Formats: sequence, structure tokens, C-alpha cells
Amino acid sequence: MKKINLDDYMENNFSGLKLMSPLFYNYEIGLRFEMSEEGIKEQVYSRSISLLNELCKQDDELIITIFVDSVEDNPPPEEDEVISYFYRHTNIDNKEVKIDRKTFPYRYSEPSDTDSWTFRYSLQCRTSDVDIKNLLITNANRSFDIEPSLIGNMFIINSSKNIIFFLYDYRGMDIISKSKNHLKDTFIKYNDWILDYDKDRINSIFID
Repeated sequence: MKKINLDDYMENNFSGLKLMSPLFYNYEIGLRFEMSEEGIKEQVYSRSISLLNELCKQDDELIITIFVDSVEDNPPPEEDEVISYFYRHTNIDNKEVKIDRKTFPYRYSEPSDTDSWTFRYSLQCRTSDVDIKNLLITNANRSFDIEPSLIGNMFIINSSKNIIFFLYDYRGMDIISKSKNHLKDTFIKYNDWILDYDKDRINSIFID
């Protein structure tokens, strides 16, 4: 598997897009799904797992990216704690594959804010390397404030198909793609899950 630089990948395939919320509204091709009508965690688990399995085949290459923010006096978690999360949910040998790390000014801050930082961690792997079920369950648990849960927030990039997944909280998941052809079948199959609020915009993208 050829090494991918995340910043170069984003510039070459999603030029100008930043991995931040709201992902769906910041890109022209995408889907926004309702994960749970009443905050039922089992429904969030089931829907997020179904959508990822629908669009990520076992040999697809992924870049799993986690952002951890440290705002003013709120210190970030220990780096080892974040890194161990990757290895607990993959079969990657930490002696063979290293986590890429980058620190930059807080992604949501004003230019004058110099006391807040964002820490980005990313791991390149294949779908077959990942425990998708538990990765997504711990991601969803963050919204319910239950353990085990993800520290920070996570974007899953399918670099084989140029698709990005973002479960922003228990209410919904954004999925964007460089090509609407990669999402058309998912739009049809899971149409009942699409958020009513965004349905007109999404229909205008996928209905010819």
C-alpha cells in the first residue's frame, strides 16, 4: 500500500475542503442521514455500520483521522491514549505502521486565538484491517457520554473511492464524495434515512 500524505490527498481530491463540521454543507456532493429519530443508541450503531459497510469493501484503502481539540485552559488527553485507540480497533502492528501526527491552531478559532490547538492523528490502512463495528460504536458513544468512547471526533476517508464519512453526533452522519456515482446506489437504498430537512438539496444532486 503506497503511503499517502493526508494534506496532499485532500488538496488533490477535495481542494479547499477542511475536515470539520458541517461537512455536508461544505461540499457539493453528499448525503446527510438521520442516525436516530429518538436518540436510540442501538439505532445509531446499526445505521452507521450499515452505511460504512455499504460503501467500503474489504480491500479499500482508508485513512482514519481523529481530531482532538485543546481550547484555552482545557488540556488535550495524553497522546498515548489517542494512539492506543487506533491499535485497539485495528489489526495493525504498531511496530510496522506509525500514526501520523500534526498540530495546528484550533480549527474553529478566530485568528486572534493563540491559546487553542488542534491535534490530528491519522492511520492509513485497509477496511479489512479495521474492527468497523466497534470503531463506530465507540464513535457513537461519544455523543451519549458512555464508555468506551472515542476521544475527539473522527473522519473516515475511503481513499480508494474518494468518499469521506463523518458521524457528527447521534443525530446524523455526513457522507461526501468526489463523484456522485459512488453514492447513487446508497442514496436509493437508504433513502428513507435521509434527513427530511436536507432532502430537497440531496434530491437535486442525485435525481437526474
